[in-house]
Amino acid sequence: MFPPRRLPLVLFLPLLLLHPRIGRAQELSGLVQTDYQRSQESDDELNPGTGDPENRDRFLVRRARLRAERTWSFADATVEGDFNTVAGPGVGLRHVEAAVRWTGPKTSWSPSAPPLLRLGAGMFRAPFSYEVAEQRDAERLFAERALMAQAFFPGEYDVGAQASASLDWLRVVLAIQNGEPIASRAFPTSDPNAAKDILGRVAARTRVAGVRIEAGFATVWGKGFHPGTQPTEDTFVWRDANEDGIVQLGEIQAVPGASGTPSENFDRWGFEGDLRAGVRIPRLGELLIFVEGALASNLDRGVRPADPVFLGRDQRAIGAYAGFVQEIGRRFLVGFRFDTYRPELDRTELQGGELVRSEERFDTYTGAVALRFGLADGVPGRALIDYTARRDPLGRDAAGRPADLRNDLLTARLQLEF
Repeated sequence: MFPPRRLPLVLFLPLLLLHPRIGRAQELSGLVQTDYQRSQESDDELNPGTGDPENRDRFLVRRARLRAERTWSFADATVEGDFNTVAGPGVGLRHVEAAVRWTGPKTSWSPSAPPLLRLGAGMFRAPFSYEVAEQRDAERLFAERALMAQAFFPGEYDVGAQASASLDWLRVVLAIQNGEPIASRAFPTSDPNAAKDILGRVAARTRVAGVRIEAGFATVWGKGFHPGTQPTEDTFVWRDANEDGIVQLGEIQAVPGASGTPSENFDRWGFEGDLRAGVRIPRLGELLIFVEGALASNLDRGVRPADPVFLGRDQRAIGAYAGFVQEIGRRFLVGFRFDTYRPELDRTELQGGELVRSEERFDTYTGAVALRFGLADGVPGRALIDYTARRDPLGRDAAGRPADLRNDLLTARLQLEF
């Protein structure tokens, strides 16, 4: 994210593409999502470690986007700026990409024609899953993505290059990226090692007996980074055990120095599959049913960042979600989603002096209701109520054992697009 003083520059870049001499077909679009949230973990205190407020009952600008796209006969360019107040004023670039494209030998040039072949480079969505690679924030009914997507590809966007081939029913994408998405907990948008992540996704769609079916499969292979440590010298520590303020020999403890350790790379990979089916229900509207699952090793970069060098073993993870969205007439949408995520399938802990397997599981139940409306100028809008019930082991009981943390979240959102 850029500091607030650079906001004019970030907003200027999308507008630059709209200059009449820069391209042929042009489009300026935007999105504003303003939320009011109430959280069970809210408290009128400051975090003792960071000094940040612990209050979670607040208004915030969740997303404010300004996007400019320009299309030529054999090329296109996209610049998108982002503003939010999730952790104070945050301004940054989100989607920045330039590409060459070919619509096919028998297709006359059209800005809306999907290119048969496309080669692009810049900062773009990681082609891993439907929620990460294809679903826009404006069209998703639920306030946020499933926890699995937030863990494997936090922020969705990464820097690299991609090649895609598209037909009416099939799309294939291959990409090479740094491997550190824009919301990574370790090195966002940078790259600490020379190795790159290789990603591939295949998505198909068809219609059978009035049912719209879409499916996809994706994989990622790459290398993560474990930072080394600097060598330390011998030191000593004085602990005033009797609190008399006088240094005594028994209160001095030697701390031996340690040699440094080199940085190391580690392998990581992931596989994903997704399926969606849409059918029109008489007198109601379209019913969309969806399911997605993923298996990965050392791929977590957002929830429980993987470091098998420190852990001493690979951090295998599994995640899945399923749900439905039902239209009720032209105005209303209702939906429910269940998602589950286990960041460490091989996690162990000591109980009674014995090492036993311990399950760390995050389950989330999300229900949402939305009202769609349109303004006089044709601007689509949506009013949303989203309740997320979380079941996770982040709390502690009276004996100090892991217990469910009371951290359910209610979100009321007003959304406008243009």
